[in-house]
Amino acid sequence: MHARLQAPETEALGRPFRWFMADTATAVQRARGRRGHFWERRYRACLVDDDLYALAALRYLDRNPVRAGLVADPTTYPWSSWAAYALEIANPLVTFHPSYLALSPYATIRQ
Repeated sequence: MHARLQAPETEALGRPFRWFMADTATAVQRARGRRGHFWERRYRACLVDDDLYALAALRYLDRNPVRAGLVADPTTYPWSSWAAYALEIANPLVTFHPSYLALSPYATIRQ
């Protein structure tokens, strides 16, 4: 699972994400009658404090479902912000990153 979230403090998301990953792993494994690891890796977070890195991270996250073979078009993946960023289709879950908005005051140029 990949997510790009913004928190007021660097450690503000660590505990909730560790809880989410542990709780979902336990529930899924219990439902499947299995034990052991569910997630591929442990929770890891990195600070994005550079505009170019932020844009690269956005691109990576939005293209990931296509690379993983989940969908052929990133616009059709329900958990992607691709449609909001690339097509400016309104999504109440997406707040445009300042690095993206700084590309241009005009939506058609940003896209």
